Amino acid sequence: MICIYLDNCCIQRPLDDQRFARIRLETEAISLLLALCQSTSEQDAQAELVASEINAVENNKNPDTTRKAFGTGILEQAKEYILLNENITARAKELTTQGLHAFDALHLACAEAANVDYFCTTDDKLLKKARPLSTITVCTPLSCLENLI
Repeated sequence: MICIYLDNCCIQRPLDDQRFARIRLETEAISLLLALCQSTSEQDAQAELVASEINAVENNKNPDTTRKAFGTGILEQAKEYILLNENITARAKELTTQGLHAFDALHLACAEAANVDYFCTTDDKLLKKARPLSTITVCTPLSCLENLI
């Protein structure tokens, strides 16, 4: 089973300003990725959504109740939920010394701990910094979708 981790900027992308072509395309890709993770039975799913405690923490910090509720709905679709532990926080600290922001480092460390196939983000700075540092594939939702279909 292909495992996908969406960071919070991916999760929130469908609520961003859809007048921009890139945002619309990323929104559609995220919707299609989530559709691949859903099915009427577990055998029908083509992929599995993985989420983490840091997804929930970051989502709960969102002051916008619409965005918070939307994020919660996406996170509830996850088949696997990664809790922070000493190994993950140690890896995140290592990633922050290499230039990642704390939340980004925690997301990536959780995704690595889950050994997902794809860590998706719409954050260009994170993509550029994380790709050479990670043991997993760090990509945009569009490139992830291209690899799956």
